[in-house]
Amino acid sequence: ATQRLKKFGPNILKATGGKNIFLIFLSQFTSFLIIILFIASAISFFLGEVVDAILIMAIVFINGIVGFIQEYKVEKTIENLKKLVSTDITVYRDGSLQKIPSRELVPGDLIVLEEGQKVPADIRISEAYNLEVNEASLTGESTPVKKDPHTLSNEVILAERRNCLFSGTTIETGKGLGIVIGTGMNTELGKIAH
Repeated sequence: ATQRLKKFGPNILKATGGKNIFLIFLSQFTSFLIIILFIASAISFFLGEVVDAILIMAIVFINGIVGFIQEYKVEKTIENLKKLVSTDITVYRDGSLQKIPSRELVPGDLIVLEEGQKVPADIRISEAYNLEVNEASLTGESTPVKKDPHTLSNEVILAERRNCLFSGTTIETGKGLGIVIGTGMNTELGKIAH
């Protein structure tokens, strides 16, 4: 487990360092097109077309505000995604049950799955007893999905992978065992955060 933790890293969604709000706002005005619009506004102003210059600047400013709001929401969404996967988890290691922080999970860990548990990593189910999972956060599916360990015949889309659990989802009912197949940014949730 220690070697795999060094190889794959901790089971966390990597932060981009969190951008400063002021820098997010300023970055909205640094694209090539925006600079051209600034130049066009200045030329219009010097040619006596004050209304056109003001209109161009208003459009640039409104565009900057909309871009800032969208980028700020993305930053907050990533922070919320990180909260979905921070729990303590029960795993079989060295022949015994151990409770470890989810950040220490590595691919290959055999994890105990229980009702009410947030799924801390992407997991291939090895045993399942009435296991149903709420995958609304990933697939938008509003009803719990029944899961089982059966092998699937072909590559299937995410919403139809009945033999896998995905990080950030919640076990609604049942219990089981599963093997961790993806952690951190290598999970489906990590792909969304990226």
